Amino acid sequence: MLLLHVCRIWRGIAVGTPSLWTRMNTRMDSAHSHDMAQAWLTRAKECPLSIRLYRWAVDKEDAEKDVRAISTMSIFQTILVHAHNITSLQLSAVPAKCLHELDQLADSCNFPSLEKLEIGVGKKEANWGPMRDKPCVQLFINAPLLRGVILVGCNASPVFLGSLPWHQLTKYIGTRAYLDDCMDAWRLGLNFVECTLSTD
Repeated sequence: MLLLHVCRIWRGIAVGTPSLWTRMNTRMDSAHSHDMAQAWLTRAKECPLSIRLYRWAVDKEDAEKDVRAISTMSIFQTILVHAHNITSLQLSAVPAKCLHELDQLADSCNFPSLEKLEIGVGKKEANWGPMRDKPCVQLFINAPLLRGVILVGCNASPVFLGSLPWHQLTKYIGTRAYLDDCMDAWRLGLNFVECTLSTD
């Protein structure tokens, strides 16, 4: 944030103004991401949060990058401490390994303020075959205000997110999806006001 580098007074004002820290874009493959996310969320205090997580770390052969892969879940667990304040969450191009790890966190997660969720499936994962055969992300089952879901990824069926509270959803967008995905979405979401599919 540029305001932090103007002068000491401006830095103090910026750090002490929670509303400046409500939108967070965080790379998940950076060694510094955990500390940055922790500082950002602390400064936001109890303000509603809009968070985008991208560039997820995946398995690497060398030890240094393995450490980064381990820290990916550490970053996400730090964010989960503030889950009650998250209103919008975008998970971009998530690798299968990370999806499995996210599923293991499901028992302890509540998103009471989450209204909008976007999950992007990594390209390699999307090419493995029908997403209905992949793990079902249960992390967001306790999100009473969730109304809109965007699922991004080739061949990514809504069944992949079968544990979402579909009965309360009113909007579903499937990007790079097929007609069968639309049918699956309609079967799951009985209260849709909007259901959009895009093949781009």
